[in-house]
Amino acid sequence: MILTWLPGVSLAQHDSDAMCLVRQPDALALAKAEHAQQYGRYNDARHSFEKLATSKVSAIAARAAFRIAEIDEELRWASDASSADILSLLQTAHDIRIFFLNVTKADDAFWSRRAAYRILCLVDDLIGRLQDFVSSAPHRLALSPFSVLFAHTLMDASFNKTLEELLNERRALEESLLHKLTPSADFALYTALKARLSEGMSPYFDQVLTPPWDNALPAGLIVKRDFGYYRLSEAGALQSLTRPRSIALMREALKQPQEPITFAFALAQLIDEKQAIPASIVISALQSNHSCVRLAALYAAQKSPSHEFTPWLLKLWPHGHTAVLFSSAQRLLFGERERVLLALSTHFALGRRSTQLILASHSLPDEEKAWLLQFRRDKHSVVYADAFLRHQNKLVKRRTTEAIEAWNS
Repeated sequence: MILTWLPGVSLAQHDSDAMCLVRQPDALALAKAEHAQQYGRYNDARHSFEKLATSKVSAIAARAAFRIAEIDEELRWASDASSADILSLLQTAHDIRIFFLNVTKADDAFWSRRAAYRILCLVDDLIGRLQDFVSSAPHRLALSPFSVLFAHTLMDASFNKTLEELLNERRALEESLLHKLTPSADFALYTALKARLSEGMSPYFDQVLTPPWDNALPAGLIVKRDFGYYRLSEAGALQSLTRPRSIALMREALKQPQEPITFAFALAQLIDEKQAIPASIVISALQSNHSCVRLAALYAAQKSPSHEFTPWLLKLWPHGHTAVLFSSAQRLLFGERERVLLALSTHFALGRRSTQLILASHSLPDEEKAWLLQFRRDKHSVVYADAFLRHQNKLVKRRTTEAIEAWNS
């Protein structure tokens, strides 16, 4: 590990306060601790930094506190890089940010500014990781709006609250740094900040997720969180249930479509439990006036495809929408166009009958048909690719070309 004050800028490049620190009694201990940190002896380094964080010299105390935050970031953030749990990733970022936030309150302006910048970098990295997680093709197919993660997080709002807090703090820190910084005062930090801001921040998670149901979920709703099922009481508490009892209650809920939210959660969660659902229930739900019921039906059709669903899915494709598909977490989870396309993607692979019906449809745009060719990459679909290769739309031609290259590889 190369010790940095700014990501990618080595300590030797701009250690402007090194000479003044040499004369301080704690300078040698600080240098030894940083040496231990640099060579991965994190326990030893952290122990030394914790002692130095109480130094009477503000520059040394702030620098030691900054290094403690760095060690936590190195150990926890790096280890969570491949985490498949968005909540865990979010909580880790939230915890690390607290350490850097403490440094921003230090008397030493030099380290305070750098801690603020590191929080800004941390939040940007978090947004990038969240986007990578939900926008990757395998997770697009696997992610359920009613899954353990989102049934939990949208119910108690912890996900939205924590993410909104981080994003608001990031914006405030950015404004503060821009207001205080000048090239002459701190050229290294000024340059790094300007370079980062020129890249822009991903808009993927810059909004609070809004499900197509009321925030006040109905009493009696069965939800899965962690490794168990729970029923929501009148007072909002969660009552633990056994799996057989939960499945029985959810099957009862399917007989009461007049309770749309309860019905929707039951349908989606029974599908996740790989329970057989009559096709008539899914088809009826696809025609519902309630968006949450249609959402659950689209998820059911996606996870348990059937030739019977294909024509109903094509009827659901909304016309006149030009927004980019999968352009945000909100669209991925709750966008009807996105959910229809994901359901069609699994039907596209059912066989020639469904493939022909989808490609011959006048309701589905050619861009989305080419996306299905590219995304599914089924060899039996190659016979339909020639017409798309001669298409005037460049996006259609590019997607089809990539699909053919994948088939031939």
